[in-house]
Amino acid sequence: MTNRTKKMVEDWQAVREKIASFDWARGIVDGFKPDTDWWVANYADDASRVAGWGHHYFCDKCFAALIFDPGKPGEHRCSGCGELRIAQEADDAWCYIYRTSACTQVFHAAVLYNLYGDPAYLSFIGKVLGFLCDHYGSFEVRTPPGQEGKFTGCDLTDGVAVIWLLNGMELVKGSFTDEEMEHYKQTFFIPEAAFLIEKVGGYAQHHLLDESGGGHDRPVFRRNDLVRTGRRRRARHQAQAGGGPAAGGFLVRSFLPLPFLLRRRNDLLPRVLQIVRLRLPDPRGRAAADVPVPGQVRLRERRISESERRLAAAAVRQLRPPIRVDPRRAG
Repeated sequence: MTNRTKKMVEDWQAVREKIASFDWARGIVDGFKPDTDWWVANYADDASRVAGWGHHYFCDKCFAALIFDPGKPGEHRCSGCGELRIAQEADDAWCYIYRTSACTQVFHAAVLYNLYGDPAYLSFIGKVLGFLCDHYGSFEVRTPPGQEGKFTGCDLTDGVAVIWLLNGMELVKGSFTDEEMEHYKQTFFIPEAAFLIEKVGGYAQHHLLDESGGGHDRPVFRRNDLVRTGRRRRARHQAQAGGGPAAGGFLVRSFLPLPFLLRRRNDLLPRVLQIVRLRLPDPRGRAAADVPVPGQVRLRERRISESERRLAAAAVRQLRPPIRVDPRRAG
C-alpha cells in the first residue's frame, strides 16, 4: 500500500535558503542546535534507572523547581534556595525527564540531519531507538497507580514521547533500512501503540494523549488498524467525562499539549471536541467560540483563569481552517 500521507517538509533546500537569508530563521536553529549537539555527543541512558513522576522534581525545603542537568543523574539542585535534594523520587523524576528529553531530541536531530546531513544525528536516532527496543518490556517505573507507563514513567508522558519519536522518524525513515524499520516497528512502536490505546486507568486527558501517540503510528508504519482501534475507545472517555472525579461531572483541566496535538491533523481531534467543551476566546477579538459536545456529557462549570484563557486562545489559533466535526466520523 502506498503511503499517501503528505510529507511534513516538502522542500528542505527552501528551508536552508530561508535560514541563510533571515535572522529569525537562523535564530530558531541556533536556539535548539547546541542542546541537540550535546545530546548527540553525550547520550547514555541506563535501563537500570527507574522512571518516575515529573511532579516530584521539586525542592522539599522551599518547593521551587529543581534544575535538571542531563549530565548529572544524581544531582538535583534547587532553582530557588540552591540546596541539593537527595531522594529516590527525585532520582526517578530525573530519569523521566532524561528519557522524554531524549525522545524530543530525536525529532530535533532528524531536522538537523535533513538540514546538514551530518551522520552523527542519524546515529543518535538509531542509538535512542536501539536502547528502547533492547529494553522495552523490562523498564521499571514508579508512578501513581493507574498512571504507569512503559518506559518514561507515566502513560501520558509515554504518549508525548512516542509522538516526538514518530515525528522524527517521519523525517528520516528513508535513511534507515527496511530491516531496521521493521525492527523498530515490531519491537517498540507497535507494542507501545497497543499499550497506549488499550490503557485503563488515569484521567480522560491521559487517554486522549495516549491514543494520539498510538494513532501516530499510521503515517510512519501505515497501521490504520491502530487508528480504528483508538476510535472505538470513545465510549470509555465519554463515560468518564460524565461521571468524572469532580462532583456533578468531569472537571475540565488545562490541557497544555492540545495545540501540539491539533497541529498533527490526526484522528484524535473529533474525540477531543466530543469530550471537552470550553468557551474558547476567539484570538481575532470576536465573541467567544463555543465547541459543541454531542451526546450527554456533563461538565462541571467553573471560572477559567487568565492563564487558561491564553492557553485556550493558543489552541484556537491552531484551528486553521475551521474544523467541522461529523459525529458519524467521530465514532
